[in-house]
Amino acid sequence: MPSDSFLFYNYCSIQCKLSSKQRAFIYEEQTFCMDSISSALFLLIGFWILIKSAEQAVNAVVYLSNYFMLSQFTTSFIVVGMASVLPEFSIAMNSAFNGNSSFGLGVLFGSNVADLSIVAGIVVIYAKKIKAQSKIFTDNFYYYLGIISLPVFLLLDGGISQIDGMILLIAFVFYMHLIFRRKKHVIKRYTKFDYSKTSLLKNFSILAISLILLFGSANVVETNSISLALFLGVPNIFVGVIIALGTCLPELTFSLEAIRQKKAELGLGDILGNVATDSTLSIGAVALISPIFPPQMILALFAGFTMLILAALVIYFLEIQKKMIRVEGYLLILLYLIFMASQFVLESSMK
Repeated sequence: MPSDSFLFYNYCSIQCKLSSKQRAFIYEEQTFCMDSISSALFLLIGFWILIKSAEQAVNAVVYLSNYFMLSQFTTSFIVVGMASVLPEFSIAMNSAFNGNSSFGLGVLFGSNVADLSIVAGIVVIYAKKIKAQSKIFTDNFYYYLGIISLPVFLLLDGGISQIDGMILLIAFVFYMHLIFRRKKHVIKRYTKFDYSKTSLLKNFSILAISLILLFGSANVVETNSISLALFLGVPNIFVGVIIALGTCLPELTFSLEAIRQKKAELGLGDILGNVATDSTLSIGAVALISPIFPPQMILALFAGFTMLILAALVIYFLEIQKKMIRVEGYLLILLYLIFMASQFVLESSMK
């Protein structure tokens, strides 16, 4: 058996024979490998926090819907749906303040397309079947399709001005008023239920903390998923899918947890509420700060009309068929992949 001094001598000889470029390459490979391992570790931790925070958020929303005597769909649509837009809303607002509101519009349209296709598709596949039980949505689906169509049609004259932004904000307030005006969203008051102020404050706090953890862990999962995908040499189109899922991860995780707890209305309300808020409140706020005039109008309109087609498809399933099944979930995911590929071809042809 060779001595330790002999092994050390051989190691030093090998190191001396390596060029500086070879040693640098080996060091980079080792560093990249360690970064990938740490990314995988953070990915697992992020997923665990994501799942646990979604579970607590669902429980808190159920409590609040009972406390305020609202349907679970309505509470999820308004509270969670509006909160879930924060990741893309913050990006869009930052771009507006920097004078690049067109980028913000692309983020918001892209997020809506992802919510109505890949997110809704995954949720339906996981649930196997989702029935349209909430009258508050099915009785107002024409209004819903109308408000999410508004930014696309306002864009047809070349851009979304500050006046258009005000119109979108008014449309958002109108639709919220419409939801609350309808009496069908009210549920009965429970006799065996804790209506104390302490319990209300506790559940509001749990919801707020859970949503903060949900957004934070979603960002960790997205960042480390992209790092691992690049390390494994995943094609760019799938990296794009990962990024889209990352921005929609809060509502996706919340919806999946709601389905697991047999509360499909919560998951449905979150997704649809997110799309409605982004289409009116978010785009309207961006336009008020900095009018939106996309330099590549064809890309903006393509994303906008794709959003409308997907919304009409989801509404058709829920309103006409009264349900969504797994086959339709797979169809929505397929449509998203087609959208991604078509957008890539459009962008390449315009360079």
